[in-house]
Amino acid sequence: MNNVIILEGPDNIGKSTLVNDIKLYDFNEKPEFVIKHWGPNKTKAEGRKVMDAFIRELRNKDNTTYVCDRSPFGEFVYGQMFRTYDPWSYFESVVSDINRLNTRFLFISFWADENTYDIFKLPKKDDEEKEYQHRHMSEKVSNAFIGLTHRLRDITSMTRLIVNCNNYDSLDERNEYVLDNVRAFLFRKDYVMDNPDGFSATCFNPDKHFWTGSRLIGTKYLCVSFRKKCELGKQHVNDSGYKGIWEYPCSSSGDQSVFSKYVFVGEAPGNYHEDKHSLPFYGDRSGDIFHNALRVLNLLPTEVYVTNVIHCSPKKHDLGIFADTHERLKLECVQRLLELGGFACPIIALGRIADITLKALNIPHKFMYHPSYFARINKPKTFLAELQKVL
Repeated sequence: MNNVIILEGPDNIGKSTLVNDIKLYDFNEKPEFVIKHWGPNKTKAEGRKVMDAFIRELRNKDNTTYVCDRSPFGEFVYGQMFRTYDPWSYFESVVSDINRLNTRFLFISFWADENTYDIFKLPKKDDEEKEYQHRHMSEKVSNAFIGLTHRLRDITSMTRLIVNCNNYDSLDERNEYVLDNVRAFLFRKDYVMDNPDGFSATCFNPDKHFWTGSRLIGTKYLCVSFRKKCELGKQHVNDSGYKGIWEYPCSSSGDQSVFSKYVFVGEAPGNYHEDKHSLPFYGDRSGDIFHNALRVLNLLPTEVYVTNVIHCSPKKHDLGIFADTHERLKLECVQRLLELGGFACPIIALGRIADITLKALNIPHKFMYHPSYFARINKPKTFLAELQKVL
């Protein structure tokens, strides 16, 4: 069995440094690494030839671990964006050939924009001459690689990871996170997210928490009733764990386009680290259980849409009268759940409140217990097993 670790993303974002870190890292049982690097191909025929040669090499090897600073897969981004040919015409053939290999893949896609280079204090390289090498192109290139990462789901032995570089304060901090994932991949263990910052281990953050099908964006959840006549909104700002920290209702996150694979509806924002991020299922034990399960099922955060029935947290996190279905249906955020009818994918209610509310709104859905229940009984793997059944 071969292992292939692929690092892709915009130019000069520290991929070569990370390759060296992987090579030098103490993995206890040290695998022998073959380091690969592919430059740009000028034509479609050349791109296909390089890909076929790589597949042949993997077919003729065994028990070899490759670390790729760029790969032939990158041509599905660069060929279309910068070299005016369409490599996607041979994508299905490539997937078919790879699925017959005795090889496991870890595909790591780095997201960055112009701000990233300042965060990591990365100097401009002397060879930044081509259009795709310019920093102002980094976000466009990053978004295209997320699209490619979604398509790679068709490769059955492919583990996929999107890393938003802007979630980290330094290159070393980001690389440490990636190395943890590489180690888990090489030794066939599940990467376990147990991060108090919550979003750091996913591709979202408070500024970028939606995937539209072409790019990462962030929009505050706006509510006409908020801080005007909604009692819940007033408590959210003045009396709850969000006091003085977040002056908006908590947002949703994930893929809000028609390409979303699943919609998850929780109950209400927690009172832990969600108050910093304004994102559902981030920064607490429930969020860790939820996102770890998605990882095991090879579902990216950009492939699901996650929201809550109620977007504000009352005093002491006590829903009180808002637990009553009749009173809850009066809330603007609850009525906006009707917009879920625009999703052509399964909707899963997490928790009884979500289940009852979606039933009252006549929204077809499936039901399972909320991750907080499995946190209370300390059985996170049971949540995973139940989620597998539901999906």
